[in-house]
Amino acid sequence: MQFESIKERLLKMDMRSYPVEEVRALLEAAGPSGFLVASLDPGQRIVRARVGTNVMEASDLSYRQSPSTHYYRASTPSMRMFYGCLVADEDSAYLSEYVTAAECSRLLSNMEMEGEELVTFGVWEVTRPISVIEVIHPNYFSHAEDNPLLKEAKFQYESLLASCPKSLRKELDQRAEFFSYVFSRPNSSKFDYEYLISALFSEMSVQKGYGGVLYPSVATDGMMGLNVAITDQMVDSNMRLESISRYKIRNVEDGSISMEYKDDGVVLPNGMLRFGV
Repeated sequence: MQFESIKERLLKMDMRSYPVEEVRALLEAAGPSGFLVASLDPGQRIVRARVGTNVMEASDLSYRQSPSTHYYRASTPSMRMFYGCLVADEDSAYLSEYVTAAECSRLLSNMEMEGEELVTFGVWEVTRPISVIEVIHPNYFSHAEDNPLLKEAKFQYESLLASCPKSLRKELDQRAEFFSYVFSRPNSSKFDYEYLISALFSEMSVQKGYGGVLYPSVATDGMMGLNVAITDQMVDSNMRLESISRYKIRNVEDGSISMEYKDDGVVLPNGMLRFGV
């Protein structure tokens, strides 16, 4: 089946009935070609944000601890994932924090809301290599020149297309653009069936031996950062929590939103967090 036909069937499918097996069959028919594989090497940092005052333990900054019956952007009821944003370097660390905070902050996602929020950032470090599928397309890299990771991803993608026979370039480009769109589109309905395509794609990638998926940031329409979803097993064996900090997000007088540093924290031997250090 041509990918264009698969794409149209997926887009027109009524997901409200949770047609899991039908979606999975179409994804299998689409095949794995057209996607780059990235290696998250030791030293790579990944930041994860949690909003609220109930961040008390190191596990609160990791993956969802309890089993879930729902689908999420890159996880299924049978597969737990750690979600975060890649940190390119010190110059773009604050931008990565903003991107991951925007994924969970009501104030950052809706600038018209009033109030303030406490957001806790956990910066994780990769200790052993993790291979992930890159779901990328240059249309989602408007800030590539400002972020070394985006710039490198764009270069790799363009190099991949240039190395392919001309007869394959159009379909490969269609695949990358479609799945980048699926991964980065907002879910305004909040129903988990809207995540079936991206969640099952991620599950199939993990079943093929990869540690997760790399995809455009959702809250910024994919334009400012790269998000990653990594399996719980990989987090436990190939990552460690490096540092913790808290910021306060609030409205300011000019109608914009500020994100101000509050304090740092440490992980105690029992796994609890202590702030104000």
